[in-house]
Amino acid sequence: MIVFSGRTSMQAGGARAGRAVHWLEDDYLQVAAESPACKYVMPELGNDVQVHTLFNSGTIPVVGALPPFSEIRSVATAQGRFYNDEDNREARNVAFLGSDTKKQLFADHEAIGQTIWMNGTPYSVIGVMKSKDQKLQLRRL
Repeated sequence: MIVFSGRTSMQAGGARAGRAVHWLEDDYLQVAAESPACKYVMPELGNDVQVHTLFNSGTIPVVGALPPFSEIRSVATAQGRFYNDEDNREARNVAFLGSDTKKQLFADHEAIGQTIWMNGTPYSVIGVMKSKDQKLQLRRL
């Protein structure tokens, strides 16, 4: 189940359709408490961010989520590792790069252990995603 902020599409519970829905930082905890059949409930925040390295820069779509994100979204690691609960507990500024972002920011340079700056804040690169092979497969019926 994926729930997004935005506007309601239908009238519900006496509230009009088109009502704005905004999520707060800890709202996912209440959703988790009321959704015992869901293995994972977590926030996923995203935005375009100015990112630069010593080699290149760009406006990159960035996603922030909890560590199980890698399992839920089937994120395969090519190098290094995905962030974990310890990184989260210790509020470490770590980054896991998508394969295209790695190419844009580092080209052929090694990314693991390097620093990237997102909106001026430094993050240490700890992992790079394996390139996704999303070929369209057709099957005859």
